[in-house]
Amino acid sequence: MGRALLANKLQTILYDRRINIKTLDGKYRLAVLREKMSFIRENNLPQSVRTARHKDPFADLDNEGMGETIICHTKDIVLDGKLFPKAFKGFPKVSGLNDIIRYNIQPYLRKMADPVENQPLLENGQLKNVRTHKVYHINIVSRYKSISPQVEILYKRMRLVLTRKGIKRIEYISL
Repeated sequence: MGRALLANKLQTILYDRRINIKTLDGKYRLAVLREKMSFIRENNLPQSVRTARHKDPFADLDNEGMGETIICHTKDIVLDGKLFPKAFKGFPKVSGLNDIIRYNIQPYLRKMADPVENQPLLENGQLKNVRTHKVYHINIVSRYKSISPQVEILYKRMRLVLTRKGIKRIEYISL
């Protein structure tokens, strides 16, 4: 019990992975990247993320009242912008960073039902079977925060629509 309590308290400062990003010669440490993943409960989500998520009221019904599984991926990158001109003399001014996140959806696909299934439909008092497409949603809410030159926070949201065959479509949702 003490271990769980301690882990819960340290979760805010402990990360799964830490990488120092240096120049090839190792002379300058340009950035520090820290990353962690955890499962969290919906009531532990920050209100700003919950608002950006804009959860469908039927989501809990779809999951048989079990709620959603929420994976919190935290990546913290601290750049030392003053070192870039020293490390890369004559280089154009660095004004941004491209970050690519790869997320493997293969384990989810294996557990999905058939992409097409028959469902009963009541129409004009008659019960008939109709073929329906079974899709699953993975909602991704990204929060970007910059602290220099001023504090800026930006939220982006997208939804992966999946079948057992893979990604059916990606929906970019404006906030």
